[in-house]
Amino acid sequence: MGSNTYLLRTQMWAPVSLREAFDAVVLPGNRERLALPSLSFHVERPIEQLAPGIVFRCTAQWQGLPLQWRVRITDYEPPFLFRDEMTGAPFLFWHHRHTLHPTEEGALITDEVDYALRWGLAGRLMHRVALERVIKDAFRYRQMTLNEMFCGGRARWTDPAVIVQPLQTQP
Repeated sequence: MGSNTYLLRTQMWAPVSLREAFDAVVLPGNRERLALPSLSFHVERPIEQLAPGIVFRCTAQWQGLPLQWRVRITDYEPPFLFRDEMTGAPFLFWHHRHTLHPTEEGALITDEVDYALRWGLAGRLMHRVALERVIKDAFRYRQMTLNEMFCGGRARWTDPAVIVQPLQTQP
């Protein structure tokens, strides 16, 4: 039996400039700061600047299990967009789109992640039982941390939502 793909989507409205928002989201030094502490996330040999084609390795732990994966930056259009793809860990694929738009009150930051797990039925069960919650918690933590970094708690955001989709060809 096949797998499912999932789409996670969340948005944040922050009373900061588009450039401030973009820099906070993309600065390589912020990746570990924005990660859920319980995952022990680490970027091996952090890079100074993002650009299309840049690849770096990340490690984390979940439930005591060590995870490793590679991240490749596929698109980089400051201050409006960047995309990254993760390969490895439990994911068949993970495509993360970060888009930013100016608004009257500052910047709108949208995160959309298309992903699929390995392991067919076992992967779907793992997603339902635990992994979806961990992914949502990680994005909630990211939003709360960005909120404090940006504006001392004045931002507002949507709760991360995950939509299940039938498996299709990778986007």
